[in-house]
Amino acid sequence: MNYLKIFLMVAILAITSESYAVSFNCAKASTLVEKSICSEKRLSDLDDLLVQSYKKASSNVTDKNTLKMEQRAWLKNSRNKCQTSDCLAEAYKERIEALNTSTPQGNELKNIVLGRCQMNECWWWKVEKSENIKSASNGKLVKVYVRDAAIEFPDGNYPDVFPQSENKRWSKKVSEAFVFCSPKLPTYIEYNEETKKFTGTIPFSQDGSTSGATEGIGNLYSYVCGQQSIFEINPELEFSEINIGKPTDIFNYPIK
Repeated sequence: MNYLKIFLMVAILAITSESYAVSFNCAKASTLVEKSICSEKRLSDLDDLLVQSYKKASSNVTDKNTLKMEQRAWLKNSRNKCQTSDCLAEAYKERIEALNTSTPQGNELKNIVLGRCQMNECWWWKVEKSENIKSASNGKLVKVYVRDAAIEFPDGNYPDVFPQSENKRWSKKVSEAFVFCSPKLPTYIEYNEETKKFTGTIPFSQDGSTSGATEGIGNLYSYVCGQQSIFEINPELEFSEINIGKPTDIFNYPIK
């Protein structure tokens, strides 16, 4: 039985006109979780506390993009999976505690980027270093040196940050890739050993969302280039792969 749905039906039948202040616009609430938060003062109060804790944590970290991605991961993998009011309250309390007890990020954390969590497994990027290759009016090409690590979570409870106790998981080999920071052609570029060519992948849609398959490289792009919610991508290029001779050829890639 879906208790969250029952709760919402009761709230709607009661025709309550009271809408509590939360971190999003209740007038635009569209999901069961959002409507539940708007309808119950306990959850709304926790949402307000979360906003305060997030702002405090944000002031303590140097890598705000990683904190944003961690928050998005919590929304997707914890809060939005709840089916009851009690589950929502518990998810909020755990996240608030994590934010309140976090310390300013040191070098061991600020360069770790969440890739993707699925099928009871999460993987991360560890950016060893990055260097600007070329900048022009249509974008900036950045070379990144990364390691990766994957960890299984059989119970499906994904962590909000990389477990430092699992540092041994990082790949020994440092891989090289390129990121083209551009609102019209946001691209992740890597060398394909099979085709002996460079392949570019555009991980975003116009509204800045990623597909499941492109979530990991989209997160790396956001870490390198900064968070961007709206792009100007040709619809035909959304989530597509493009072939280029060498990374710098991306500056001359034809855009309709």
